[in-house]
Amino acid sequence: MWCKRLEAAAFTVPEIQAYINENYVPVWVDDKRDARFAGSVLGLPDKGYPNAALYAPGGEYLDRIVGFIGNPRPDEWFGRVKSAVETGKALAGARKAAEADATKWKDVAMALLEIEGREEDALKAMDKVPAEAKDEAYATALKRCRARAKWVDVKKGIDDAVAANRKSEGTAEEKRAALNGIYAGAITEVDDFLRDHKGGCARSDARALAQKARFLYQLDRKKEARAVAAILLNEYPDSQETDNLLRGIR
Repeated sequence: MWCKRLEAAAFTVPEIQAYINENYVPVWVDDKRDARFAGSVLGLPDKGYPNAALYAPGGEYLDRIVGFIGNPRPDEWFGRVKSAVETGKALAGARKAAEADATKWKDVAMALLEIEGREEDALKAMDKVPAEAKDEAYATALKRCRARAKWVDVKKGIDDAVAANRKSEGTAEEKRAALNGIYAGAITEVDDFLRDHKGGCARSDARALAQKARFLYQLDRKKEARAVAAILLNEYPDSQETDNLLRGIR
């Protein structure tokens, strides 16, 4: 999605220009001029601006980068762009292997789990693994897929409730009270998720804990929020979720 700031900060860097031209076919879209394409393909304006949708050569969705991250240096944004290329290569290789050996569909599922929004596709890939290959490694991979898919479902429900409240009628005080109720209910949902799925997928566990800490903080339960943050830091010290959370609640 076209953005003057992103263009100036990232696309004037020779290394980034060369990499994108070598590994992608860049298409600039201005939502004011190309509203239909922006809405149907990029999901704008709901997704936010700027919006970079990344696809593999065959048209398979790989990633979406919303906003310009890594300011003032575009390192993080560029890292996501490069990571998508590697994910696409890994997925293509896994699919090719699975066509020759059905037991390799588990590897396809694991590759799909590296792509946000492809959790259901990962579960479908796991369904293609033949019965004789459903060993302990398969069970672990399936647990990971289910945990990731469940967390995405939980998070979507919370996000939808928050968005509906934002658009609802009422005074600021009424909407704030309703939002606090949503946060309180979300904490219960996160606790239920962690009770049933913790250990299935480290990334989802970290995200769930980070969300719980944020909700507690929003409810002014800061001591509890910091306690959850301490758990996150102890159990997932290298997680991006840990880093992002600690910046906000310290």
